[in-house]
Amino acid sequence: MTATHLYSTHEAAVSTRTVLCLGRTDLLAVPLQAGDSLRSERGTVWITVDGLPQDILLEPGQAHVVPEAGAVN
Repeated sequence: MTATHLYSTHEAAVSTRTVLCLGRTDLLAVPLQAGDSLRSERGTVWITVDGLPQDILLEPGQAHVVPEAGAVN
C-alpha cells in the first residue's frame, strides 16, 4: 500500500489534508489547484500531470507542489 497526502491551503488560510491509501495498481485522477501539494508517505507515487511532458516520481518523504490548476493522474 502507498499512502499519499493531498494538501490544499486555499480556503481562508485553513489547511486541509486527505490521506489516500492506494494499492500497487490503483489509479486515481485528482483535480488540483496551484499550490496544492502531493506527498508520498510510503512507497513510490507516480504522478502524471496533464500537459507536462515528463512524469514525476515521489519516493517516501518526498513532495511535489502543483504549479498550476489541472488534473493530476
